[in-house]
Amino acid sequence: AVKNQYFAFIADISDSFASVRTKTKEIISPTVNKDGSQDKYDLIFAEGQIADFELAPGASKDISLDIFAGPQEIHILEKLGNDKKGIMQLNMFMNMKVSWLGFLSEMILKALFFFNGYVNSFGLSIILLTISVKLLFWRLTNKSNKSMKKMAILGPRIKEIREELKDNPQVMNQKVMALYREEGVNPAGGCLPMLLQMPIFISLFNALRSAIELRHVEFLWITDLSQP
Repeated sequence: AVKNQYFAFIADISDSFASVRTKTKEIISPTVNKDGSQDKYDLIFAEGQIADFELAPGASKDISLDIFAGPQEIHILEKLGNDKKGIMQLNMFMNMKVSWLGFLSEMILKALFFFNGYVNSFGLSIILLTISVKLLFWRLTNKSNKSMKKMAILGPRIKEIREELKDNPQVMNQKVMALYREEGVNPAGGCLPMLLQMPIFISLFNALRSAIELRHVEFLWITDLSQP
């Protein structure tokens, strides 16, 4: 397969390819810019080689090819089988594949389509989706905010302990931890809820980046919801 952000060409044969490989070729635009430079692009190839076979004189062999060329719409790709929706790379994070992240991204994408079915506006759907995510994590966020406020209040006392016991770091740490226990503060309480929310926001990014349905869609002053 080869793809760009929104479109893909997939060739799938019933028997496995003996080998597959990709190539990249640099293409220089014939158009010259005002500063005399020419834009460069990478043209990407994907090639598959069918396993060797023998043919007797007068014999024939049929090779079944399943070809898809078109937009990466998840509801279309799902129906094609052999996990062709994987071409959307909903499970990618930092050039790594994370299977459960793909599941989350897919759920968020389908939630976006669900909201759009009611309001008929992808701009409003993104807003509703964002509000839903914030409501889902409201208790965690609230707890995190309370923990950070307590930490801010304890800041001056912790500073005093650190200055007083700077020559004895072991006792200093014991005193600080005792203060946390006394005040019922978890030092990780402020950042842990944020870490738990990170997969959701990464999935949201993946979903919005991959949704061709947002391409050229206008909302208020925004001319294209698919653009940064």
